[in-house]
Amino acid sequence: MTKGKQMAAAASGPLRDFEAVKKTTAGDYASEAVHLALQGMPFVGPASSAILRIAIQAPSQKRTERFLEHVHDDLSAVESKLSCLPDELYQSAIYASALISTTHIALLTNEHEKIDALRAAMLSIALRSGDDEAFNQMRIGALRDMTSIHIKALRFFVGRSPREVEALGKNNRAITPDDFKLPIAKLFRHDLPFYIIERACRELESSGLIHVPQGHTKRLSGDNFETMMATSFGMVLNDFTTLPAELI
Repeated sequence: MTKGKQMAAAASGPLRDFEAVKKTTAGDYASEAVHLALQGMPFVGPASSAILRIAIQAPSQKRTERFLEHVHDDLSAVESKLSCLPDELYQSAIYASALISTTHIALLTNEHEKIDALRAAMLSIALRSGDDEAFNQMRIGALRDMTSIHIKALRFFVGRSPREVEALGKNNRAITPDDFKLPIAKLFRHDLPFYIIERACRELESSGLIHVPQGHTKRLSGDNFETMMATSFGMVLNDFTTLPAELI
């Protein structure tokens, strides 16, 4: 095989050896990117860069290995539902792109809920081979900047009953902030300042994941979270990032 063909084969998808996949992803990509960034800092010399690289590489290696082990175990758990063998799946260019994207995001977080959402995303892509790469990357991109607070808040809006929301403001009943604050606050720890939850909800709205449906009542001022529900894309993203109960 010529050198050009060898390079093309290597770039066609993740390595088939699972242990090699873990080592390549963590060792070659993540830590090398950090190393180059550190070298570019004017106040970090070669010795300091080497120390910082070791300090960052250790947790990044562990996070990468842990995430890829989750992905591998999840595939094994649903192997009977896959349209191809897991070994063949790793050779798919679409699956490879998603794996690279989600692994990079997993390197940047230690939040259990977000890791589970990334696992669910990879499982969804494996089970729905008909989805194209652009759609996969749109959903992964929407998840990239979300935290566990955003994920929980989105699930709150997805789970709201349309009948319950439509009833707000009817029969001369005034809509109040407590119509939103009291039920959503139950999902979070009691000492979390509520303005953080509100900020997360504003970001969900600006991302097109929640909205006030047409025909629903709005207050004259404020954010109108009381009558908001998930958009169609918000519901798709929630489904994309929710693990099956048997894998939680």
